[in-house]
Amino acid sequence: VLPRARHPPSRPSLLRRVSSLLRREGAGAVPAAYDPHPMWSAPSKLRYGWTFFAALLVGLVAVIFVGSFATARVVYTACSLSLLAYRVSYYAERGLLLYCVDLCYWVHLVGLAALWLAELPGEWALAALASAVGPVGGAVFMLQSPLLLHHPEAFESFFLHVVPTWVAYVVRWRLMPPLAPELLAVRHTIRLGFTSVYLPWAAAYLLFLLAKPYTPLA
Repeated sequence: VLPRARHPPSRPSLLRRVSSLLRREGAGAVPAAYDPHPMWSAPSKLRYGWTFFAALLVGLVAVIFVGSFATARVVYTACSLSLLAYRVSYYAERGLLLYCVDLCYWVHLVGLAALWLAELPGEWALAALASAVGPVGGAVFMLQSPLLLHHPEAFESFFLHVVPTWVAYVVRWRLMPPLAPELLAVRHTIRLGFTSVYLPWAAAYLLFLLAKPYTPLA
């Protein structure tokens, strides 16, 4: 009998290594998506959370892609504000509010405002949609954001980055009339997103970093 080949142990993924490092260095200050509250770890809560957020995801797909724009806008806005309120209150309890100054939150709020206040079609609406589909939606691949359904904090990470791209698709192809070629030029679209959405956030973020006192981790 030939000896069984021994395979070297597989190296943990980059996400696991970063998560493990954060757990060691942060002593509990790791983002809650990787370190959920104990209330969501109980078997009954885990089962309830999985079924509830799975049903919510299916409902969002049906409402956004099949329902009317008015219904999709109301349901999407209600889910967005509810999940954001949960995350802000949860992060405030854990001392993690600085996570909420990220570009993703700003783009999410700008997109909500565009749904209700912007003229469609319009350059500001186009800038909001391009930002949701571009840097925020594209961050899913770089951050390897998973679809987790076991508690609201984990589901919010997926919702924040992915669901706005669904809404942008519906607005672009079901609501906006055919746009002029110069308005849809790649360079023009990138410039709109950069100047109308990214630069205001970057300026405010820079002022925040300059005003915030330095607090070393150790």
